[in-house]
Amino acid sequence: MIVPNHWAEGRIRERIDGKQVTMRRFGWSDESQEAAQAHADERTREAMARFKAGETRARFEYKRAYNGAEGVPIREEVLERHGTTVITRNGYGARCLNTPDVLFVDVDVPEGSLRGWLNGVLGPLLRLVAPSLAEEPWVRTERRVRETLAARPRERWRIYRTPAGFRLLAVHRTFATDDPEVMSLFEALGADPVYRIMCARQHCFRARVSPKPWRIGVEKHLGPANATWPIKPTRMPQRQRWVEDYERRSRGYASCRFVGEVGDARPDPAAEVVQRLHDAMCGADRELPLA
Repeated sequence: MIVPNHWAEGRIRERIDGKQVTMRRFGWSDESQEAAQAHADERTREAMARFKAGETRARFEYKRAYNGAEGVPIREEVLERHGTTVITRNGYGARCLNTPDVLFVDVDVPEGSLRGWLNGVLGPLLRLVAPSLAEEPWVRTERRVRETLAARPRERWRIYRTPAGFRLLAVHRTFATDDPEVMSLFEALGADPVYRIMCARQHCFRARVSPKPWRIGVEKHLGPANATWPIKPTRMPQRQRWVEDYERRSRGYASCRFVGEVGDARPDPAAEVVQRLHDAMCGADRELPLA
C-alpha cells in the first residue's frame, strides 16, 4: 500500500514518424515535491521509450483519487498516519482508513430488496406501519453473514451495521491483499466486486470512518477541482471552508455501529490496534444516527 504525501506530473513531447507525441505520467514521493517530480520524469521517460519501441501504451494517466489503476497509488490528502495505517480524505470529502493488512469487508443489503422499495416508493409512512417488513432484508443479510462466519470458529470477526448493510472486521490475524483466502472470503461473504478489485490493485483494505456528506445535510459537493489531490493553492481556501463545515456537521453522526462478534480466537495485536482506531473514528460504540 502506498499513500504518498507529494505528487507531480512529467511531460515529454517528441516527433515520431512525422507526428507529435506527448507522453505524461504521474510521480509521487513521501519525501518532497522535488522527489515526486523526479519520479514523474523517470516514469514518463520510461513510458516514451516503450512507446517508441512499439508497445501500445496510454499517453497519459487520469487524475483520479482512488481508481484502482495498476501502478498508481492512492491519490488522496493524507490526514493522519498511525504506523502503517493511513487516514485520508476521499474524493467526496469523507475520512477513510487505509490499511495494508487488516481485513475489512463491507456487505450491502441488496438494493432491489423490499427495503429499497419501501424507502424509495412508499417512504417513511409505510416503514412506520410495517417496520418488520422494512427490516426483513437486513435480518436475512445478517443471518447469512453470521452463518458464514460461524462455520469458521477458530477465527474472530467483529460485525458492524452501516447505513447500507454490514461491515466485517477480521481481528484474529492480518492478511496480505493477494492472499487466496481473501478472495475466498470476499466471495463467501458477498463483498462488493469493485472493492475486491481495488483491494488487489492498491494492496490495501479500506473503510470509510466518517459520514457521507449528503447524508448529514452537506448538499454542496467538493467538485472535481477541489476533490482530487493535490489541490491548486488558489482553491485551497474554498476546499478548507467546505471541510470545516463538513467536519462540524459530522460530529453528530456515526459511520457504523458495533453489533457483535463471531468466533473465539485470540485477537491479533496488530489487528486490535487498527480496530480500536477504526471504532473511535467511526463512533461505533456511540448511540448516534448512522450516516
